[in-house]
Formats: sequence, structure tokens, C-alpha cells
Amino acid sequence: MPIRLLAFDKTGSNIRLIGRNEIFTCILPGVFSKTADPKFQLEWTAAERLKDMHDTWSVNTLYRQNRMRELLQGAVEQSVDYAILSHTWIRDTPGDVVFQDWATREHMSRGNTKIVKFCEVAARNHDVTLGWIDTVCINKDSSSELDESIRSMYNWYRGASVCVAYLSETVDICGAHRDSWFTRGWTLQELLAPAHSVFYNRDWEQLGPSSDTEKATPKYNLPSKKQAGSPAESWS
Repeated sequence: MPIRLLAFDKTGSNIRLIGRNEIFTCILPGVFSKTADPKFQLEWTAAERLKDMHDTWSVNTLYRQNRMRELLQGAVEQSVDYAILSHTWIRDTPGDVVFQDWATREHMSRGNTKIVKFCEVAARNHDVTLGWIDTVCINKDSSSELDESIRSMYNWYRGASVCVAYLSETVDICGAHRDSWFTRGWTLQELLAPAHSVFYNRDWEQLGPSSDTEKATPKYNLPSKKQAGSPAESWS
């Protein structure tokens, strides 16, 4: 789960920046629903019965605890439906809104517009009310948070319900290949990691159909996120 997310209503309005405690509060009903699912209940019962499969108490306890932790973690992660943005940072000044600018973001017209449009697209086109943007959802002044974010980036993109790829220099699909989005160091990861991607042009209009790769139906007995490293590239 990302460290913080943007939260908004079903129209993409009333945007807030929330941390993990508030994120968990938002997804709690979904977690309860998933743990009440018959498939989850069967997996949980099987985990409880692991004690009958091992003679050594310590091994028995470790197996059971790890299995139950995996099931609960899966239920939580599968309840966090969020959109994630793949984009090119604004090179002009003022540029993108970063974490420290959140309270005064309305004074940064282009950066704030990107946030507003992303939330509107996420809510209206993709039916989610949570979103993640690297510019504002990471506190780069915290070395520990930056380190966790870089190491977790692949998983966060993989775990998103949809990746919104914003090509800010593109008008139509014929000219998309010239967009500077394709020159970024992060682009390959952000193409490979998401299970579902949709491209938008500079006016936030969809470019062609969404990606053919849809997110598979989650299974409680499998990890919900693929483990992989992230490129050691810092933001500028």
C-alpha cells in the first residue's frame, strides 16, 4: 500500500491528501467484505488446520502465522482500489505540486490542474476515489520515505486498478511516439508493471482503447503483488 494517496469523491472533486491510517479507514468496509467471502473463509480455515500437519510446535506456529498474515495482507491490498499516474514532470517554474506545496497548490496553476484533471479522470472514467501521483504523494525531504517509495514503486504500479499515462505533449495518437514521456527512465517500469493502462493526450482525452491486459481475478492463496526492484533514478 502506498504511503499516502489522494482521496476524492465520485466526480473527482473535494481532493484530500491522506496517509496510511486514513487510507485504512477508507478501505475497512471492503476488507470486512473480502474476509466474509466464502473463498477467504475456506483459506482461513485451512490455515488454522496447519497445526495438524506439523509435529514441531514452533514450525506449526510459524506456518500458521505466516499463512494468516498472507491472507489478511492480501485482503487489505485487494481492497485498495486506486488509480496511479504516469507522467512527465513539468519543467517550467512553477512546476508540479510537490508534497511541501500541498497547502498552497492553487497558486501553482499547471501543477494543480494536473492533479485536478487526474482525479476527475480517475473518478469519472475508472470508477475509483483514490489516486497516487509521485510528485505530491512522496515527501522527498524524508530519506526513509524516499527509499521506501523507490523500492516499492513497481509494486505500487502493479497494484493499481488503472495506470493513467498522461502524454502532455501529444494531441493525437499519430504523434504520440514523439512525446518526451517515452524518454524517461521510469517509462519502461510504468509500462510493464500495471495490469491495466489507459493513455490520455494533453487535453486529458483518451488515446485509443485501453490496454488489453486486464487485472486478473485475485486469489486469496496467492500474493497479490509481484516482487521486483525499481531503477535507482531520482526525481528532478
